[in-house]
Amino acid sequence: METLIIFCDPPRHRRSRGVVDDGLARAFIEATIDTGAQWRATRVAADFNRKLVLCVDADDESAPWDALAATAGARVERVPEAPLGALRTAAFTAEFDRGARAVAAIGVDAPSLPTFLLDHAFRALGFERAVVGPTFDGGAWLVGAQRPVPPALTTLPWGHAGLCAAAHDALGAHVLPFWYDVASATDLERLRWHCRALGDRCPPALTSLAHQKAAA
Repeated sequence: METLIIFCDPPRHRRSRGVVDDGLARAFIEATIDTGAQWRATRVAADFNRKLVLCVDADDESAPWDALAATAGARVERVPEAPLGALRTAAFTAEFDRGARAVAAIGVDAPSLPTFLLDHAFRALGFERAVVGPTFDGGAWLVGAQRPVPPALTTLPWGHAGLCAAAHDALGAHVLPFWYDVASATDLERLRWHCRALGDRCPPALTSLAHQKAAA
């Protein structure tokens, strides 16, 4: 079994705070969940059993999580306020205890992430102990591992620019292809351009962004 965890962190936890307003943050969440749903629905020879989990703040009522999960074929896990490393470790541990052979986690700051990169990550986890997907600022769009949970997972600098290097050094993680997240105004402009370039293939939740004018 393969499990993809989407950490739907509320706005106060996001590195892109001040760049993305609440409406766009909701669009990021919906686009990311939709990508996860497409990944879950794709059956590959390596593992026909795929699970999608939405980890949300136990006190966050900003989105109808149960409805979003039902549409995506996902399970909702409401987690308490805690350091990010502890939350990630607990989530990985829970999924391994449920029988997953490989678990990967993403956030919602990379809403244009293509499904094929998720497939690539889990294929790599068939051979590698851990994987990390680098972003251009030194962060990571995904961190994944085979069972059991690597002890160093708790101490990684989650949500910070040094996450990719730390995962590579502490976990010996295999480095996946680059993708971009949205942590600055420049990143947001890149996303606008990308959505316009995608045209009809733009994620539905991001369609309005494709029609916004570029920043002056």
